Amino acid sequence: MKLGPVAGEVLVALAPLVFFFVLFQATFLKLPRHYVLNMAKGAFLTFLGLVLFLQGVKVDFMPAGVHIGRSLGEPEKEIVLTAVPRSRTERVLAAIVKGELDKPGAGIAFVLELKAIEGICHLLMKE
Repeated sequence: MKLGPVAGEVLVALAPLVFFFVLFQATFLKLPRHYVLNMAKGAFLTFLGLVLFLQGVKVDFMPAGVHIGRSLGEPEKEIVLTAVPRSRTERVLAAIVKGELDKPGAGIAFVLELKAIEGICHLLMKE
């Protein structure tokens, strides 16, 4: 992979720091020349280190992060909720399990007793 795009991003990130240092050095600090040279060496080494580090992140970590993000972000199963009268619970659950629910990763079915229900519940009351 090329270092160019990463180096450009790091240069954009470090440029304001260098700009303000040069501005303050010229107006207020007036540090000795060897201090400024040491600062320039440090800035260059920082640039180089960040470029190498971020290139490694882009090559190794980003594909893994994309894969993890896609696997977590996409729903693998649809959720189906249904309300049935108590007299039909066992038959409905058996029909759901018969639909290959016993295979790994196929899903889960469970029964919860409802204390109250609103909406089209009048259809359930026919029994």
